[in-house]
Amino acid sequence: MTADAGRARADIASLIEWMSLEWNAHDADGYAALFTDEADAVIINGDHQRGRHAIAEGHRDIFASIYRDSSIVSMIEQLRFLAPDVALVHLVSRLDVKKGPAAGTYRARPSLIVVKTAMGWRITAFHNTLCADKRLILATARSTRVGPLLS
Repeated sequence: MTADAGRARADIASLIEWMSLEWNAHDADGYAALFTDEADAVIINGDHQRGRHAIAEGHRDIFASIYRDSSIVSMIEQLRFLAPDVALVHLVSRLDVKKGPAAGTYRARPSLIVVKTAMGWRITAFHNTLCADKRLILATARSTRVGPLLS
């Protein structure tokens, strides 16, 4: 691995950590700032949010309602460069919702395309997939761990 690739991996890992921090702060604008202006996000219920503004508005709604008392932890399972400034990232995530109609623990496997911009690495495509198997083994995750190991 070259020094540039190592630095890019570290920067992308920081982006993923930042994503969890913004979620846990329930900061819709901060969360959306991680995305490019023209980003596409398909969220866990299948809704397709087009653009940073739509991503912010959608997350503002869920942070004020069903995910008000939620916290998330994510880690990189796989990171593969498609080009020097473009990478495919697969995460494993655990969302804990303490109360309300969505109370419970959910495991998901988001897929992201991240691109290097003048502002650093940003998400340009995001697709979240709920894992049917609640026993998802996370110990196989490679590369970078963000937060405690998910159980």
